[in-house]
Amino acid sequence: MIRTLFVITFLLGTANTILGQKDKVLRGFSELNAKNYGLALQIFHELKDKNPSISSYGIAILYGETLDFKQIDSAIFYSNEAIQLYTDNLAHIPRKQQIALNNLGWNLEEMNRLLQGFYSKKFSELQQMDSIAAINQFLLLAKDYEHLDAVIDLRDSLCLLECGHFQLACLIQLKLMSPNSRFSNQIQEQIEELGYKRWVQHGKEEEFYTYTLYHPRSIFKPLAEDEIYQLYITQNDTMAFKRFIQLYPKNKNLDKIWRAFYQLSTGNYDQNKMRDFIAHYPKYPYAENVRAELERFGKELYPYASPDGLMGYMDEQGIVVIPAVYDWVGDFKEGLAVVMKESSYGVINKQGQLHLPIAFEFISDFHNGYAIFGQNSTFGVVNRAGIKVIDNQFSDLEWAFGDLLVYENDGLKGVMNIQGEFLSPLMFNEVNPVNEMLAIVTIDGLSGVINSALMRVIPIAYEQVTQNEHGFMVVNQGLRGVFDPFGKVLLPVEFNEIGELSQGFRLLRKGNAFSHVNCTTWRIADNWYTNFPDAMRWSKMINGQFLILKNKKYVFVDTLQRVTKLFALIQLNTVDEVLTGIKEKNGKFGFWDRSGKELSPFQFDYVEPLKNGQYLVTLNGQHGIYSKAGQPVLPCIYDDIVLWNENNYYVVQKGSKKGIFTMDGKEILPLDFDWVKKYNAQCWMLKKDGELMYFFPTSAKWITLTRN
Repeated sequence: MIRTLFVITFLLGTANTILGQKDKVLRGFSELNAKNYGLALQIFHELKDKNPSISSYGIAILYGETLDFKQIDSAIFYSNEAIQLYTDNLAHIPRKQQIALNNLGWNLEEMNRLLQGFYSKKFSELQQMDSIAAINQFLLLAKDYEHLDAVIDLRDSLCLLECGHFQLACLIQLKLMSPNSRFSNQIQEQIEELGYKRWVQHGKEEEFYTYTLYHPRSIFKPLAEDEIYQLYITQNDTMAFKRFIQLYPKNKNLDKIWRAFYQLSTGNYDQNKMRDFIAHYPKYPYAENVRAELERFGKELYPYASPDGLMGYMDEQGIVVIPAVYDWVGDFKEGLAVVMKESSYGVINKQGQLHLPIAFEFISDFHNGYAIFGQNSTFGVVNRAGIKVIDNQFSDLEWAFGDLLVYENDGLKGVMNIQGEFLSPLMFNEVNPVNEMLAIVTIDGLSGVINSALMRVIPIAYEQVTQNEHGFMVVNQGLRGVFDPFGKVLLPVEFNEIGELSQGFRLLRKGNAFSHVNCTTWRIADNWYTNFPDAMRWSKMINGQFLILKNKKYVFVDTLQRVTKLFALIQLNTVDEVLTGIKEKNGKFGFWDRSGKELSPFQFDYVEPLKNGQYLVTLNGQHGIYSKAGQPVLPCIYDDIVLWNENNYYVVQKGSKKGIFTMDGKEILPLDFDWVKKYNAQCWMLKKDGELMYFFPTSAKWITLTRN
């Protein structure tokens, strides 16, 4: 039993001593204490006429504090009655009895405390019931509850759920019923949302426009403006954009429409169209930007790095045009450059202004006015105006066939156009463009070639398809053939091996038989021969001869099968216009011409063919370069030599210093630099004695960076 009954139990001992057990006013509390609840209730009812407050107080305790008779609603009713009748009842009670009853809690302070406790118990019950009617009834009864606001909040939250987003009358009634509700803002938002949906239910331009007129302060006005903007931007038509500008000069998307209008009118970075546009539309908000861009049109900007490692752009005079504030910067393409800050990417123009915010996980260079962007690990396409023309909904996107896109989802690929129309379903495992007209594709492990019209140029029926000088080489069940770029068979798929192209010929093998094909006429030689089982090992045709290994000796064979014995050698390393290898046992590497004439001393530890056709030679740990003709290009004095810049230059190193030479051995930069980096073909970045420098190879011009 709770605290109230404990107090009564304690005080009854004192009260009974003073007044005696026969006092009926106190007897009801004695029986209550003795758990004679039925008798106690009878006694309290008998007291009703003469002592109504005391009677109600006792009944309230009985209903509120005992498990057998617990009825919180009744306890609240009798508690309220006891408080209301207290003053009149007190006037008819002797003083000594008043003291005893006061000690039993029959006083306004204790009865109010008891009532608040009953209110709290009832509120706990209501929180489990989720009954709006019961809560409203409680609110009428318990206007003096000290936590009334919590009850109102509960009622209002349940009303919001019951009204939902579709019962406007219900929401308005709730707003009138509870004007100071904690949910007032939410109620108002739902009322406005439902009103907005009903107003624009047909999605027509007139509905959105009139809503903005009649609801200028509505939270849904911006949404209505966005809907009008979407109706126009999806048309992608200059006339539509002009109409928007005329009709909706206060729409929050006006600048976006202007940018889209400018983008569509001027095309892809067309200087003349840019001038015409700002001449015809001087109110274009970004006209000054266009003028500034025209001033720099055609002028290159180059990256530079500040001492703290940040990057910006400078002109050819070394004057800073865009301060170094980025972690990385890209090339300017179509007047725009991709920049990075803290792993996020954006786009700037040549004035250094943000063209697209630095908010992308990835964004490509612009390609005919469009860029692929990545956000939330998915990819889409945005145009120069910053408008998403294809939502980011693909796991990968890449350009193909010039102006088409390869899209990927769930591990499969398809092709779409820039308007977002799917030209093929997700059907390819791989789509590898080889130029703007053709791509090698794979479906279920078999490969073929399609063109930009998605027609199958080479059937998707081969185990392997690779591009070569004449079109494509295909492989199926170990046999090889060649197709031209239009799908015409140049060599049928019937050869075990097709040799490397050399001087217009390729060697062919069928089983153990060999012949050759003229790759101009594609006529296969009539003579096939079988007495050279290892002929394909050295398959380059040079001056009408190819090299074979027979009985551990090298011989030349011409197209008429005539054999020319090769000079004596121990090991052949490479075969081209010249030969490299070893002529003596345990000897060194050197160069011969095809007649056997020695072109160099046989002194090199190794000779390595390079991608540009020349040779890297090594002698006593030092490196040099020999030409295709076996002539020295760079002496063997360098610690390292690396092909660089599209294989057109050599970066040489001695100690910690680097320099640059051309393929014919001409020095471009001396061995003075700590490091060399190519930013693009027109600008190299170098570091010398801790100082960053810039070199323009086309003009051989150096610049000194001037910081503004």
